[in-house]
Amino acid sequence: MPPQPLPPAGRARLLQIAVGTGVVFGLLAQVAGPSIAEHLQGTPVTFEGWIVAGWIVGGPAYMVAMLLWIDGGRLSLRRRRQVVIVVGVAIGLSMFILPAAVPGPGAAFGTGGIVGEPLTQGWLWGVATTLVMALYGSAVMVVLGRAPSSATTPRHRELTARYIEVAWVVVLSLTLVAALSGATSGVLREYLNSAPDASVEIPVAV
Repeated sequence: MPPQPLPPAGRARLLQIAVGTGVVFGLLAQVAGPSIAEHLQGTPVTFEGWIVAGWIVGGPAYMVAMLLWIDGGRLSLRRRRQVVIVVGVAIGLSMFILPAAVPGPGAAFGTGGIVGEPLTQGWLWGVATTLVMALYGSAVMVVLGRAPSSATTPRHRELTARYIEVAWVVVLSLTLVAALSGATSGVLREYLNSAPDASVEIPVAV
């Protein structure tokens, strides 16, 4: 069955929630980032758990948003609203992590960098995968769109879209395994630990 795109009202709502929560979380990161990170250190979440949390925000959240955008019309109105809210908020959370990806978690979150570092590390893996797969998927669809109409059918386009989705899931899974196994490059580790004004040495899980 051909995809049923998310209705315009749903797309507008998704964008509004993502932008709105992004602004809120961005301000929180600037005003109370260190305090929030220090508070999160008291939770029972492990180093690896924060990596997974950052990875979800930077990777799967965007993939689900893409799937929802192009095929969300199949969902009931109630379920659609619920998914739009969850995905929009998850994308907005990136603005809490993004500031730490520039100067480093030590500079952005102070002593809370123990939480900020794995969050940032997982988020960077997820975002990198999102960018690569978005470019790859776009290139594949452009090539398919330029093929002679006699050589492509709606079924071909649907199968190609499904192939891209499966490939995206596989690549995301591999990046999560890489992050959790301590496969982050030495360059990234040094970058995360050498931020100016960092007040804490970030432990790296191996």
